[in-house]
Amino acid sequence: MRLLRLALFALSFLLVTQSSIALAATDSPAVSQAKKRLSDAQSALTKAKAQMSRILNRAAQQLEATPEWKKAQAAVKDAQTKHAAAIAKVRNDLRQQPAYKAAIAERIRCENARDALRDQPNAPPDQRAQAAVALLNATAQMSHMEKEALASDPQATKAADDLESANAQLNELRKQLPEIAKKDPEFEPARQQLEQAARQANDASQQVASAKRQQDQDDEKHMNDEINTKREQMQNLFRK
Repeated sequence: MRLLRLALFALSFLLVTQSSIALAATDSPAVSQAKKRLSDAQSALTKAKAQMSRILNRAAQQLEATPEWKKAQAAVKDAQTKHAAAIAKVRNDLRQQPAYKAAIAERIRCENARDALRDQPNAPPDQRAQAAVALLNATAQMSHMEKEALASDPQATKAADDLESANAQLNELRKQLPEIAKKDPEFEPARQQLEQAARQANDASQQVASAKRQQDQDDEKHMNDEINTKREQMQNLFRK
């Protein structure tokens, strides 16, 4: 009879443990409600961001329609064209130099050597690694020669400076965007809505975390109470 009681107790203890695990995997009503509030808040925040994006897009369209913007944008395109042409000329001249030709040939040789080892299933790993490093070094050498050639070419340097200046002018005009957007009658209500939605989403996220912590504490207390109850029952069994 005692063995039967012990067996029944062991089974009940196992059920307590499994039920505790099930509790941990299921959201409490408080957690579920907090998650619903968070979902609603995030949805509202997404809508608020979309509204602000529409206002900023309208402001950008107004800015891009101004003569100043069109002039600056044309200057950037012209600078880009001249910069690309200067780079192409330097690289074309570089290809005629014996040292650069040798660097190209070395890179091709290293690439072929790496590919040949790839086709060999039993190739030693250290040889594969050495081939990969050799290819990286050959590629780096070519890049170094190209950078030096570009840096020493007056036309390429000037073209790069002109492109940087043109982009800087365009970026300077972009700074007008916030002021243009603020003149939109929908901007201020949208800004307030965005701030409110962001606060509510943040508060809802904290509420979810708080509800989860409380659930963890409640589940742990429930499990400990059940275990203590079963322990007392087991002690009573041994007394009989």
